[in-house]
Amino acid sequence: MRWLVAVALAACGRVGFDPQPPPRAPWDDPFTLTPPELVPGINSSTFETECFVTADGLTLYFASARGDSLGFHDIYSASRAARDAPFGAVVHHAELSTPDFEGRFVIAGDHGYLWSDRPGGVGQSDIWEVAPPFDNAHATDLAAVSTTDFDYDPWPSADDQRLYYGRLNDIAVAERDASGAFGPGTPIAEVSSASIEDNPAVSADERFLIFSSDRPGGLGLKDIYYARRADRDAPFSAPQLLPVVNTVDDEYEACLTEDGELFFSSDRPGGLGSDDIYRAQFVPL
Repeated sequence: MRWLVAVALAACGRVGFDPQPPPRAPWDDPFTLTPPELVPGINSSTFETECFVTADGLTLYFASARGDSLGFHDIYSASRAARDAPFGAVVHHAELSTPDFEGRFVIAGDHGYLWSDRPGGVGQSDIWEVAPPFDNAHATDLAAVSTTDFDYDPWPSADDQRLYYGRLNDIAVAERDASGAFGPGTPIAEVSSASIEDNPAVSADERFLIFSSDRPGGLGLKDIYYARRADRDAPFSAPQLLPVVNTVDDEYEACLTEDGELFFSSDRPGGLGSDDIYRAQFVPL
């Protein structure tokens, strides 16, 4: 019987078994990016910005002001059958939009977030938490996170315990306390500068951050940067320009998927509107 127990323990990884490390993300090692391409079926003659892709990689949310919008900045989405399939028809989320500004709707588990300057907030624009079924009737201003200035572009951690967002000209992060409520946000000092930093997006393990900035040393008016860290509690490295995707025009409002897709907006020549959504792929070197 003892040999049976030993075999069972070995099969469970307790005896003589070296567990395999988790697969490395495309950005964990040196990388480049494929040349960006317009995302088919998404863009219009107005603008498309503020992307977010759901954890399953199948639905892309974004902001636009196309013909059926209620205001200048409404929430839209498009879905695809598989991660390598094209996106289907664009859906207007009137249930999340108002005649005011709404942007970057994101989802983590059963919590949604967006920013808006709708009435009822505490500042110029606020972060709002949205409960299922994800409509305005279930939207609540995150007063502990929002300030009297501009708070926008929320990006929740995969476990929904932290919320990264733009706060005026800096990137901040707020964390839930033991009761589950968010506390005030704290700027991420190591990626801040005297210029504007905003539009944050982080990987699921929170070790890779991308954001936009107009700091000196970029290629255009606004560029996309990245920073790494060893673990969630470590400081980020000095920001670096993302390769390939930046131009002399604006590149900003980026998001990423765990499969290594990068979506972002740009006003470069060749688009359909004032800002269009492009896609590139991280490629490990």
